[in-house]
Amino acid sequence: MTSTIPQDTISDILSRLPVKSLTRFKGVSRRWFHDLSSNPTFITTHLLRSAQNPSLVIRRYHVPTGYYSGIWVIRTPTEKTPFRIDDAEIPLLKTSVCYPRIVGSCNGLICLDVSPCYGLEFVLWNASIRQWERLPIPLIASSKDAPIWMVSLGFGYDCFENDYKIVRIVYFSDKNRSDDQNPLVKAEVFTWSLGFWREIEGLDRIESCIIGGGQNAVDVKGCLNWVATGLQDMSNRKFIISFDVNKEEARRIPLPAICRAGNVKIMSHKESLSFALYFGGNYASQFEIWVMNESVNDRGNWVKIFSTENLSRFVVPVGFWTWGDIEMIMKQIKGDITSLWSYDPRNGSARSLPVDGTDYTLEACTYVESLVSVNGRSSPTFLQSNWETSSNGKASISCPLKT
Repeated sequence: MTSTIPQDTISDILSRLPVKSLTRFKGVSRRWFHDLSSNPTFITTHLLRSAQNPSLVIRRYHVPTGYYSGIWVIRTPTEKTPFRIDDAEIPLLKTSVCYPRIVGSCNGLICLDVSPCYGLEFVLWNASIRQWERLPIPLIASSKDAPIWMVSLGFGYDCFENDYKIVRIVYFSDKNRSDDQNPLVKAEVFTWSLGFWREIEGLDRIESCIIGGGQNAVDVKGCLNWVATGLQDMSNRKFIISFDVNKEEARRIPLPAICRAGNVKIMSHKESLSFALYFGGNYASQFEIWVMNESVNDRGNWVKIFSTENLSRFVVPVGFWTWGDIEMIMKQIKGDITSLWSYDPRNGSARSLPVDGTDYTLEACTYVESLVSVNGRSSPTFLQSNWETSSNGKASISCPLKT
């Protein structure tokens, strides 16, 4: 007697598999795999489950020469398997680019800045399904009288419009401006579904601050966030510039006065805007973690949730990585060796992650496997909601779908 497994049951089973396992089904039926991987409901369900086990994407490069060494994905450990590191290959980086930077990662898509400077060329990449696409060149460029001074970038997901956006904020050295004037600043947005860049207005919140050069935004609940220093009468204060990806509006969030003399690193902690504060140079043996009280809106009500004791190593906080219990990722430089560590704030324990190297430095961000395609803007592959990992390790909806 032959029994037929319902299609819903098959889809439920397959949605629990890693992308690498799913791609093996191409050998069974390319058409069946195509139908599965282009189904928006299946893609969303798969991402929801994948988000329960986020990975870490690492860029490694040689400090003395700036030579690009590679991009790797550190897989989430389990009770049976330790940390696993995989080489995430992309052909473009082997042929024409030596200096890729990770702008951000969202829903399995990684945005790379592949230009030598000033954020002029971008690639959107899904490392799980090995898809990538080079994006159009931005509109805002240098001129003879106003050369580009600094560029800040951000990559995020607009869950109301089911779309992805890159934000590029450009500061200029304008020769026609006096010393008592704020620098000229322009901003533009690339919208994935439209396929082009457009300049945006209403930059009064940005014009009064300077976002540190080379700083990439941290995406928290649909807002891209950068650390900024005030200008003119606010020159002794620090802020967070928070850009709403859907509304395309920026707001200025004050940081506590204690931040004026310290180093601030923005993070996302349990889906809330947070930052690490440390003193004494680029690296420290002690730091604090502060989280924003979101019920107070723009007033910048911050709460310190924990402080580290004097660590046995000098580190800089990188971000939080959740697998079951939340842990902090820290970067350490000891002599010529750069390494990554996982730190548990509950008990102060730390363990080394499997990536290091002499004269190399690292940048990292969280990453989840997904089937979201970077090809075909009209195809139904945009997610129906923005899934993030909550404090208990389970995925949750971070903003509703606009109807």
